[in-house]
Amino acid sequence: MPDGETLKRQIAHIVDREADVLRSMLRADRQRLESLASRRVLTDPRNLLDDRRVTLDRLTDRMSRAEEIRVEGKKAGLAALAGKLSALDPLAVLSRGYSAVYRRDGALVRSVADVAPGDGITFRTVGGEADCTVDRVSRNRKEEAPAEEKPD
Repeated sequence: MPDGETLKRQIAHIVDREADVLRSMLRADRQRLESLASRRVLTDPRNLLDDRRVTLDRLTDRMSRAEEIRVEGKKAGLAALAGKLSALDPLAVLSRGYSAVYRRDGALVRSVADVAPGDGITFRTVGGEADCTVDRVSRNRKEEAPAEEKPD
């Protein structure tokens, strides 16, 4: 068993080490407290609101730009579809020099088999239309086929 003097020294050494540990912990806690106290949000709480406003403004701008890009893409797609539709528009076809012929009942004449001499027809082109009467019907030799009944 150690003598009293040795025990005193050991206890004093332990107390010194514990004191050093406590001082080190206290120093670390003070530094942490000073670090927290120096933060913008804690020096003036309005800074947090300002930071959030800046973030909100930035996100709003990004969202607006993304929406503009999306709308422009949709406009381009719509313009492409409008161009395709325009190419199929009967009036656009007429404007390129074509015409359409209709029977008096409004049915489109697709073949000479749809009309007979004496039938009234309407000839429609880009400038308007003209009413006409069929004087003669002649078929192309390749298209000659047995006589079909004229549609009503």
